[in-house]
Amino acid sequence: TNGVTLELQNNGGETLEIQSVAVTNCVTDSTKVNITASSKDTKLIACALTVGDNFKGDITITYKKAGSTVDLSSTGSITEKVTA
Repeated sequence: TNGVTLELQNNGGETLEIQSVAVTNCVTDSTKVNITASSKDTKLIACALTVGDNFKGDITITYKKAGSTVDLSSTGSITEKVTA
């Protein structure tokens, strides 16, 4: 397969500008996207994956609140078996 698909959801009350999405051992996606309050977006993060293998990666999402110049970040992890 060609990557990890992540669904990003904004549960806050203001628009967020996603600066980058990084997953361990994958290509960092620096395509900026705005996610308005109570909405979501999907990102495909390019990786070389083999169907049937187990994948584990740390996720770092860098973003800004609307009108701000301060970078914020949110982290997490993913562990999943690679499927087609």
